[in-house]
Amino acid sequence: MHWPRSFAVDSQDGIHACEQLAIYYERQVKDYQKAVEYARQVRGLLQKRADSASLFSRGPLARREEASLKRIKRLEARLTKQNGRLLESATAGND
Repeated sequence: MHWPRSFAVDSQDGIHACEQLAIYYERQVKDYQKAVEYARQVRGLLQKRADSASLFSRGPLARREEASLKRIKRLEARLTKQNGRLLESATAGND
């Protein structure tokens, strides 16, 4: 499945779509690199919206941004772990 990145405009639907794609690539496909790309895109879109948001809407945006940052950190940890296993298996094959 390939989704165009151009649909992720600075809108509520675009942000939600990117969040769902990050979840899909993390949980279903196990493509952590693509998942972290979408999670970073979500964070950037949320930051742009927060800059122009009213005082009342900043709270929910901040919570969503915090959740996206948590997802990014988790995915980066999984990528590091995954890359470490790949490196171990590559060096074990050379013994």
